Amino acid sequence: MGVLQGAFAPLADKFSALGLGTQIAVGLSSVLILSVVLNVAQQILFRNHSEPPMVFHWFPFIGNTITYGIDPPKFYKECRERVRWPARR
Repeated sequence: MGVLQGAFAPLADKFSALGLGTQIAVGLSSVLILSVVLNVAQQILFRNHSEPPMVFHWFPFIGNTITYGIDPPKFYKECRERVRWPARR
């Protein structure tokens, strides 16, 4: 028995005992949480300073679309205050 199998076997047994609807809900929730965590980590850890600054957002693919759609001028003003361009050399 492998280390991962020994560690995750009880969890897999509990997951398989759940109903199909609950398994689907747990799977979709896990994918959503993982995508948010990876998106935030990418924005914070792997920022390329040679590219224009990016406005921070939590959800991938959606980004700041909702905030922009509600009030575009306010969105642009807040983004200009939050994101500063690096000084030119």
